[in-house]
Amino acid sequence: MAAQNSDSTSDRLRVLPNVVIFLFCISPLLGIAQQNKKHATHSAVECDTTLWNHVWNPDRLEIISSCVTVTGRITESHKESDGDLHLLLKPDGAFANTVNAVNTKEKNGCLVIEVICVGKSKETKEKIACDDYKNHVYVPHKGERVRITGSLVKDLHHGWNEIHPVTKIKRIDPKG
Repeated sequence: MAAQNSDSTSDRLRVLPNVVIFLFCISPLLGIAQQNKKHATHSAVECDTTLWNHVWNPDRLEIISSCVTVTGRITESHKESDGDLHLLLKPDGAFANTVNAVNTKEKNGCLVIEVICVGKSKETKEKIACDDYKNHVYVPHKGERVRITGSLVKDLHHGWNEIHPVTKIKRIDPKG
């Protein structure tokens, strides 16, 4: 019996280095998963990746997270000449980490939200991006509390973070 226990212990000791190596190898991957979680909640609603076909000049956008959902209050709304609607969202405390220093300085701590192809584009190049697409995303009003799902990106032309394109906006109860 003592010989069996010795063999069993010896087998476990031989496996131990392999377990340590395995954990060492996957620990960076676990860190990446944790890093992505810090930017918002991953959405239960899937993001519509076909919307990227209608984003004008997508190379100017660096993807931080391909699909997130954030909540907050709309503080500003205006239509751009390219037909997109730009909103500013004051994110709820849990989503404050979606904004960067440029958002803080230039957008008063708000996250830029860009709903594509809301209006008619006055620009030729941008108009082409919306030619075969009709926006179906709810357009909120200033002061509304909303839940927004889309891609969290950094706009490389401006330096701020934004949700662009937006897959879904849902008005939520001011208390919820």
